[in-house]
Amino acid sequence: MLAAAATPVPRDASEVSSCPEPLKKPLIPAADVARIRTWRKYGMTVAQVAEMYGVAPDEVERILRRT
Repeated sequence: MLAAAATPVPRDASEVSSCPEPLKKPLIPAADVARIRTWRKYGMTVAQVAEMYGVAPDEVERILRRT
């Protein structure tokens, strides 16, 4: 008795990753903290800064408190 040949199962391209997941980058680069402080000094709100970086306002406040 002969066994049937195995056929590969097709996969979506989105399921297969050719490279490992990249390391997580900081949401706001450390080099931009001075720029953010200047924006705040001249009247930009935390919400406006957060919108520029695509993060939550809490993230901007956390970074400003940290340094």
